[in-house]
Amino acid sequence: MGEEIGSSTADLDRLEGEHEDVEESLENLLILPTEQSLRRVLKQIAVHFAHEEAFMTKYKFDQEAFSTQIEDQRRILNMAQKELLKTAVASSEDGCCTSSG
Repeated sequence: MGEEIGSSTADLDRLEGEHEDVEESLENLLILPTEQSLRRVLKQIAVHFAHEEAFMTKYKFDQEAFSTQIEDQRRILNMAQKELLKTAVASSEDGCCTSSG
């Protein structure tokens, strides 16, 4: 998105574009659930949440709504990170104990 960020419209357009990117990555994760695709989604979500937090701070969202949003985002990131850790552990266990002989 080549728009300069600074106006509320440009900021909202950016967030909407990120929503679409995250949705597409989540759909891809459902189709091909790999550690790499999970890492990609986690990174996108973390960046997007940081942008949302900055947006809400910049435009002085209601403090209660802001706090609830941040709490929900941290919970989602925590769940995704736990899932990634489980995936990474399972991958390492799959490859660690095989013998060729």
